[in-house]
Amino acid sequence: EEQRTTRNPVQDQRLNLFMAGGEHNLGWFSFDYKGAYITASEALPDRTYLRYERDNPTLSSASNDDVKEYDGTTKFPGLDPLTLNRVRWDDNLKKDEDLTGEINFIIPFPFMTGDRSNVKFGAKYLGKEVSFDRNRFEIRNFTEDLTTPEGTFGFEDHRYNSPELSQYYDEAPRVRDNFKDSYEATEKITSVYGMILLNFTPKIAVLGGLRFEATKTDYQQPYPDNPELIGDDPLQGSDSYKNLLPSIHLKYLFDQNNNLKLAFSTGLARPRYTDLVPRMEVDDLPSSNSDLSGQIDYGNPGLKPRTAYSYDIMYDRFTPYLGVISLGLFYKRFKAWHTTETWAELHDFVNDAGDEEPDGIPETYQASKPVMGDGTADYYGFEINVQQRLNLISSALRWFVLNLNYTYTKTKGVLDGREVEMTRSPRHIGNASLMYDNTDFGLSVVLAAHYRDAILGGLEVTDYGSNKYLDSWFDSEFFIDLMITQKITQKLSLIAQLNGMGSTDEHEVLGKPSESYSRTQQWEKYGVYGTVGLQYTFW
Repeated sequence: EEQRTTRNPVQDQRLNLFMAGGEHNLGWFSFDYKGAYITASEALPDRTYLRYERDNPTLSSASNDDVKEYDGTTKFPGLDPLTLNRVRWDDNLKKDEDLTGEINFIIPFPFMTGDRSNVKFGAKYLGKEVSFDRNRFEIRNFTEDLTTPEGTFGFEDHRYNSPELSQYYDEAPRVRDNFKDSYEATEKITSVYGMILLNFTPKIAVLGGLRFEATKTDYQQPYPDNPELIGDDPLQGSDSYKNLLPSIHLKYLFDQNNNLKLAFSTGLARPRYTDLVPRMEVDDLPSSNSDLSGQIDYGNPGLKPRTAYSYDIMYDRFTPYLGVISLGLFYKRFKAWHTTETWAELHDFVNDAGDEEPDGIPETYQASKPVMGDGTADYYGFEINVQQRLNLISSALRWFVLNLNYTYTKTKGVLDGREVEMTRSPRHIGNASLMYDNTDFGLSVVLAAHYRDAILGGLEVTDYGSNKYLDSWFDSEFFIDLMITQKITQKLSLIAQLNGMGSTDEHEVLGKPSESYSRTQQWEKYGVYGTVGLQYTFW
């Protein structure tokens, strides 16, 4: 099968932020406080998808290299034209409301070397309400065949209700309940902390702290997810948990230009609301006589918050002209780490016409679910960072600044008894930038290059398959960005950016890209894009 889909998104995003706070110094102690109320919304009123399809025997013998060369203008002569077989459009609304408040107290006191030590303590509250209402409409039958010319498939500016398209509808639009992944969720987090900074000598300082957090979550899917297929049990859940998070940091100054930092810290990451809702969302229903798989997305109310224990060593050397060289080693151990697993299931949900009516013939569905890995996972590596003004070499280069950094990371976890790498953790990351910053003329130019090694984890929800051949990977990426800022007046500046130069491919493969068994799953290509604007600073 060859399928080509156009997507026309219309988005309306709005943000309101109200914030107030204060700082007070009463001599023997000081304190600060702030509160904020934030509302945000994103409406997608008519996001339209047009899908064209045809049989294409050429694809059965296509190699990986062939597939990478296909794009919207690729021609396959001698075949029937691509025919429109489905129009979809979404009417979605997402809302987010946050109420936060915090207060912090600092009490300085003399300790061995003077009054540079202090105790700090405080509290914070976060109350969040989020909702997502999604409706998907669909048309599959048309009064005549609508085709797209060979090799000219591109950006078609059609909406579902445009006259040139809607005149061919042969039925009333229908809402598919099984496409509703709507949810409502609330989260309340209350936390308190205390920390102490002790300066034993001018060269040795220790910072220790303890944070306690209490979390309460409630979530539900307000609409039964296709009760005709999977029942109408309430899709609700709640959870509460408490965490105690200690940390300690040690800093040693060899001299004015060299220091060493050691740290032990703990962290917490909570599951996403969409992962916690106990849903079974049936998407892309196939017909019984089709080779195409359907798709099912599961929620998992059993997910626990992820915790991490981190050990870090960092050495800094400060060089003339505001330069710095940093070397670091890090090791993290994760508990209750999360990922997404994918497998195949058989269900008898539709008949051979693709209608939602069991007919005794099961169809294949690709099922995905957020899961927790087995036990713990390890994450370790090193990083190098160099920042230097080039007048260290010559005064003629005083306007230039060079930045270089490199990070090496290795990860290891266990999922269903299989040793795996962790998702979104590239083995190699490198960045380099050269900045020209002439304060006399008010001109700043930054040329930056970025490299990321292959990472486990795909474009959609897919991460791990049932074996290494079905794991979803992103291939490596390299791109270059350019930014220019020119001051016109003290408060007015002209800003120009050019992004995405270099390789702009996003190549998703099944199986590790460096292995011979990997094969293309999805390939996207993006062009260079840029912005030009004026920035005015009021104060």
